[in-house]
Amino acid sequence: MNDPRAGDAVVRPALKYGILATFAAVMLAGGALRAWHAPLAYDEQHFYLPAIRAAAQQMPAMTLDYELPSPPLMLIVQAAVWRTTGSVALLRLLATLALIGAVFIAARIAAPVTRTALLLVLMVGTFPPVLLNAFSLKQHAFTLLFLLAALLSWKRERPALMALFLACGMLTNQLAAALGITLGLIALHRRQWVALSAIVCSALPLGLLVIRWRGAQPPAFGRAFPEVPTTPFNPAQLLLMLVMLGFWIAPLVAGVRAWWVWLLATPMCAALLHFSGIVRPGGSNIYVTIVGPVMNTIRAVMHSYGATLAVAALLAAAGFLFFTETVSLEGRLYAAVCALLLLRVPYFFESYYALVICVLWPLISDSIRPRRELIQCLYIGCGVAYATVKVMTASG
Repeated sequence: MNDPRAGDAVVRPALKYGILATFAAVMLAGGALRAWHAPLAYDEQHFYLPAIRAAAQQMPAMTLDYELPSPPLMLIVQAAVWRTTGSVALLRLLATLALIGAVFIAARIAAPVTRTALLLVLMVGTFPPVLLNAFSLKQHAFTLLFLLAALLSWKRERPALMALFLACGMLTNQLAAALGITLGLIALHRRQWVALSAIVCSALPLGLLVIRWRGAQPPAFGRAFPEVPTTPFNPAQLLLMLVMLGFWIAPLVAGVRAWWVWLLATPMCAALLHFSGIVRPGGSNIYVTIVGPVMNTIRAVMHSYGATLAVAALLAAAGFLFFTETVSLEGRLYAAVCALLLLRVPYFFESYYALVICVLWPLISDSIRPRRELIQCLYIGCGVAYATVKVMTASG
C-alpha cells in the first residue's frame, strides 16, 4: 500500500527548532504577562490549591488519602514548591514548562519532521484543554510529558526508561494506564518479554495505591465532595469517544472512499446520542452535557435541538472512520483501551480526552493523508483562540 505521507517535504532542522523555540517563547511570554497571574479558576480554587496546601502542611510526610481524585506524584511536587515559595504563578510555570517539554519530545517521536509532522507537534501543544491547563494548577501537561517520553523510549527500545516514565504517568493520572496496557499487549504479541516485564513493573505503584484506596481514587475525595457523581459504568462515554475521534482524528486520516461508512452510521449515532442523554433538549434552550470547546461551539451556533443533534451525530459517525482506515495497530489499540477505561468516568468533559487525542496523534503520524495541512492549521488556530479567550476573560 502507498504511504499516505508520500511527497511530504522534510523540514530543515534549523526551521524545526526555530518554530519549537518560538512556541516555547510565546508560552513563557503569555504566562509571564497574563496567564500565570490570572485569577484562580473554579477547579483550582476548590480542588487543587486546597489539596496542595494541605499536602504542604503535612510535609515531609504526607497521607495518601487526600482530597484530589488523581494519584499523588505531582501533588507531592506541587506541595514541595508551595511549601518553599507559596507562589501560584510558580506552580503554573511548572505546568507550562511541562507542556513545552512534551512538545519537544513529540518532535523527537515524529522525526524526521515533515511539514505534516511539524504541524502535528504543534497540534499537541495547542490542543484546547491541554494548552489552557498548561497555565493552571491542573496536571494534564505533566501526564502528557511522561506519556510522550514513555512512547519515545518505547520506539527507541529502552525498556527501563519506558517503565520509569510510564510509572510517573500513572502516578499522575490513572488514565495513563491506557498507554501501558496498549504497549503491554503489543509487547506480548511480539514476544518482547523484557519490554513486557518492564511495563508490568511500571504498573505496580498504581496497583498498590488502588489496593490501598480500595478503588481508583482516594476515599477522602469522595467524602469531601459527595456531590461529584460516581458510577461504576458509563457506556455513553463510547459515544463521546466517537465524537472526539470524529472531530480531531477522522479529517486527518479518512479518504473519500471511506465516507460511505460515515453516512450509514449517522442515523444510528443520532439515536444513540439522543437516548444516552449526551445531547438533549432542555426547555427552550439546547442543553449539552459535554463540556468543552467542540460541543460548546455547536451549542452556541445551532439554535435548534435537531440541528445540534445532527452535528453531534455527524461527528460521532465520522469517529467510525478512524477504525475503517489504515491506521497503525498502536493507534487503534490505544483508542480502544482508552475507551474501555473511560467507561468508569461518570461525567462528560472533553478535557478527559486530552490524553487520548494528544498521544494518538503521534501514534498515527504515518497515517495522516497528504494535503491536510489546512485542517491542521485550523486545529492549531482553534486551540490558541480558545485558550486565549479563556485566559483573557478569567475572573475567578
